[in-house]
Amino acid sequence: MSTKKRIPQRLEAIVREAQRYPPLPVAVVDAQEAHVLAGAIEASDYNLIEPLLVGPRPEIEQVCRPLFHC
Repeated sequence: MSTKKRIPQRLEAIVREAQRYPPLPVAVVDAQEAHVLAGAIEASDYNLIEPLLVGPRPEIEQVCRPLFHC
């Protein structure tokens, strides 16, 4: 389910610094939107956040399946 991409060079130091700390619990609103869900999963892949998806579950699952093979 990974969407992990290469971090742009200008952000590498920031992400490395953030990874020194435990991931933050984050409410992800409108998680049924593909770009929102993709961003939350990518941040989770980098161990930056622990996402709590907020939105209609059937719609979130429908978006998740083709994008991430959920």
